[in-house]
Amino acid sequence: MESIYPSNCDDPLMPVLISQPGQSSEFTSTKASNGMDENPKKPLSAAYFRFLQVARVIQSETLSNHLDVNSLALLETITLCWFEGKPLTISQVIGLSELGSPATLHKRLAKLRENDLVIAQSIEGDTRSKLIVPSEKSMAYFERLGYYFNN
Repeated sequence: MESIYPSNCDDPLMPVLISQPGQSSEFTSTKASNGMDENPKKPLSAAYFRFLQVARVIQSETLSNHLDVNSLALLETITLCWFEGKPLTISQVIGLSELGSPATLHKRLAKLRENDLVIAQSIEGDTRSKLIVPSEKSMAYFERLGYYFNN
């Protein structure tokens, strides 16, 4: 199969896969002598790997070189909690021990704030605590990922 970009598509991330004459568009798998698949392409895994490819391009364009993978994981965690209706306070973010030490998380959170990817919102009635929520910039990034995941 060959990847081409349709002339009516301004977005190079939206390739169209076409079959060449005499080629099957089916995903195939052949067993090597060691019993492992030589070409383990399956439709669902291929779709996921395509999504990962698109995600890398979007990350490099949108987030530039602002974030390492650990900071991106922190941003995803903050955004997922917010999406689930349970936004995290600064203290809760710093306490996410599975993502790093408190000092490291504090630095990553500061970097996310410097790059306008998260904002601190005051909590009504509590002047000491603030919620960390995704910014418009990070939501635009996730919207773009979501678009390609669905299409």
